[in-house]
Amino acid sequence: YGTVGLRGDLGLVDFTAMHHTDGVNDVSLGLEKDTGTVTWRVEGTRSMTNLGDTNSVSAGVLIKF
Repeated sequence: YGTVGLRGDLGLVDFTAMHHTDGVNDVSLGLEKDTGTVTWRVEGTRSMTNLGDTNSVSAGVLIKF
């Protein structure tokens, strides 16, 4: 199947909107900040299909040492 979409990065905010030809649509919005030693990220995603919709939220912290 094929995929058509848009991805963007506006510094702190990034977004993705995808349409797959199998009928799945995905939209996500994330916030990410890298301070050099610590990177944190929060993301919300919504997937929509003819079988139903799902929502998810993820968060993470990466510590470099």
